[in-house]
Amino acid sequence: MNPVPPEKTPRWIIALIVGLALLQPAVHLLIAAAPPEGTKPTGLHILDSALFLQSMEVARSGFYSPYATCAEAAKDPAYYSVPHLWLYIALGAIARVLWLNPFLLYGAANGVGALLYLTVVWRLLRSVLPKHAPMAFLLFALGGGPMGVAYLVARATGALDEPEFAATFLRWAYYDLTEGPHLNPTLIFSRFYYTLSLACCLGGMTAIIEHARGAAFRRVVFCVVPMIIGSFVDARFTVFTFVTFALWLCSAHDLSWTRRRELSAHYLVPMVAGILPAWLLLRSNAAVVENHLFHANMAMWIAPFLIVAGPLLVVATPAIGDAIRRTSTPLRLLLLAGCGYLTAYLLLYLLRQGWYGQLLSARDGSVAGAISDAALLGCIPAIILARFFPRRDRDHTLEWLALWLLGFLAVSISGFGQGGFLRFGPQRLEVFLWLPLCALAAVAMASWRPVPRRAVYGVVCGLGTVSILVSTFMVHGPIGHAAARGPWMDLNPSIMSHHDHGMLDTVNDGRVIAPAPMSDVAARWRKSAVLYGIGSFNLTTRPYAELRDRNVAFFDPATPDAVRREIAESECIRWVICPDTWPVPEETIAILRATPWLEEVQIAGRGGLFLVRFWRP
Repeated sequence: MNPVPPEKTPRWIIALIVGLALLQPAVHLLIAAAPPEGTKPTGLHILDSALFLQSMEVARSGFYSPYATCAEAAKDPAYYSVPHLWLYIALGAIARVLWLNPFLLYGAANGVGALLYLTVVWRLLRSVLPKHAPMAFLLFALGGGPMGVAYLVARATGALDEPEFAATFLRWAYYDLTEGPHLNPTLIFSRFYYTLSLACCLGGMTAIIEHARGAAFRRVVFCVVPMIIGSFVDARFTVFTFVTFALWLCSAHDLSWTRRRELSAHYLVPMVAGILPAWLLLRSNAAVVENHLFHANMAMWIAPFLIVAGPLLVVATPAIGDAIRRTSTPLRLLLLAGCGYLTAYLLLYLLRQGWYGQLLSARDGSVAGAISDAALLGCIPAIILARFFPRRDRDHTLEWLALWLLGFLAVSISGFGQGGFLRFGPQRLEVFLWLPLCALAAVAMASWRPVPRRAVYGVVCGLGTVSILVSTFMVHGPIGHAAARGPWMDLNPSIMSHHDHGMLDTVNDGRVIAPAPMSDVAARWRKSAVLYGIGSFNLTTRPYAELRDRNVAFFDPATPDAVRREIAESECIRWVICPDTWPVPEETIAILRATPWLEEVQIAGRGGLFLVRFWRP
């Protein structure tokens, strides 16, 4: 494909962006209008939808939280102290004024965010890598791993009906099929605050880069307000984008240090203007700060990363080597140190996982804290080898992309200080890895013969397209889940069985205890107060871990009756739901049926509904 001039966007790029942006509105419409046989829509999409949709109701509910415990006020602005929830509060106000369906508007907003994000990425690639931008963008938008195809095969053969196989398969497929802060851009499309923040910050960075190369300053001015909004909505992505921009400045050898400081200020001023009010708002709820610092933070897992990115890493290796040869001595040392660290990390990973017999099971959770510190020793021989690299003329863009990829990759997999570093959420850097990787792979393949080049593009993008569709419509959508059965329903709260729908219709006043995501469905479907759910991560002033542990203990068959009763009394529980869609152990249901202070109301499918006899309003 011929390079495009800076001012022209090929029609196929526009069609690709629009097509991918329509995925989220389409799956929301499918969930709401055409649930599979034997199911009802829950009113949610992904697990975090409970937070987003509850925030959209603030204009009507007045800062009510169904996740507030009975020792807390039912309404409190402190429950909505996380800055990105205010984006959904604003979205809810729009839905209320225009009489729009909140669930469908939420899906439409996800589509708008995807459109903005993809458009900005295309603009960035076109600005810094015009010759290779179309093919780099093609890899970025449609590239992926083989797990979508493997999922279809495993479903067709019945292998995913085996719980042990399904659990192992998911660990390998995690970064190819599950939504969240992962590689492929479509995996973050269901999080409007991700895509909006990334679009605002990357768009601002692109405008500053273009200004540094001679474009009018008005482009930077135009991006100030979006950058402030992006910084407020998600401070982490703003900081990560600034680090990316700082790496660009370090490799911009033709700019004076005075000019680099000036360009840094263009980014830093709106960044600080957005982060400061976000931090002040976040501090109004100490439990939320604790939740974000000490829970749900992890390093990127190696096995699922290599499934998706391994082939492109191999393809991009010559371009990375070329970048090292075209880099000045100080930055070359950094690049080689990164290569040495990553090589040592991979070797230690293989040794450790092989020793514990976990290579095939892909149990990566404890790896980062165990080997990150030792892997630093790999930097030493790599730096020594710097003198053996022949020098060539510098290539600013290639240098920057290599710094970006290797730097972010090294940090994203790390748990320095025997795991202490994990509190900063290094996995979030994974969102930033796919773009430089695809760009470097496109540069490397530009020198290949046409046939192998087209074959690699066809395979990578073909597999990626299947994974995108499987992830969107089957793993996180309703297709293939008749009667709300299927693998990994704990990742799919969008539909529930008729049994669960019947139990929820029986529930009336009083607090509910149920395992997540059933508790979130009860909060959404019946507006019930619940002890714990995904929403407890933000919408309460009690620590998330405390509520989670009490909820888990209640449904654990090994928990003594006295402890279970204490939880029910102290947390003002009236209804106990054991869901059919997300079942608890059969032993637990048998114990609850024999518990004298519980009244069996309904046994449905694999679940049951119970009423606490001693409950008082």
